[in-house]
Amino acid sequence: MNEKELVNLIKIIQIKLRDQKNIRWYIDGSASLLISGIPITVNDLDITTDDVGINHFKIIFEEFIKKYEIVEKDLFDNKKEKLEILLLNIDDYEVEIINYIDRSKEIFDHIEIGSISDLNVPILPLNKMLEFYKTINRQKKIKIIKDFLALTTT
Repeated sequence: MNEKELVNLIKIIQIKLRDQKNIRWYIDGSASLLISGIPITVNDLDITTDDVGINHFKIIFEEFIKKYEIVEKDLFDNKKEKLEILLLNIDDYEVEIINYIDRSKEIFDHIEIGSISDLNVPILPLNKMLEFYKTINRQKKIKIIKDFLALTTT
């Protein structure tokens, strides 16, 4: 999706969440990298939330739900991790909302506000994204972030 389509998708989410002050969430994945300034193709929108947030997302976005599941995957240090995944289809774009059930929720303490067009959105700082991708061994994303940081810190 192009930047305009991404912005429109985020606007839909923000409008539906505007009165929900107790939901912790942030944009993750390629969209987060793009918002952080890394030129990258965005195919879908990934959002990370917690136990409370996933339940609110299920109610608020009920009309868009394509799939909901709780799965166990080998993610962090090759340990089985429980994930709660809510897959939405909004305007023919996939939005994946994930609650890492077994993970520490302290990651939400690191959220910062990023900007895309006229929107301010919650994201993780690049150093925290890099740590996360290292723990799940996503080599392509690790390289993209490291290369970007090398260019911008010199």
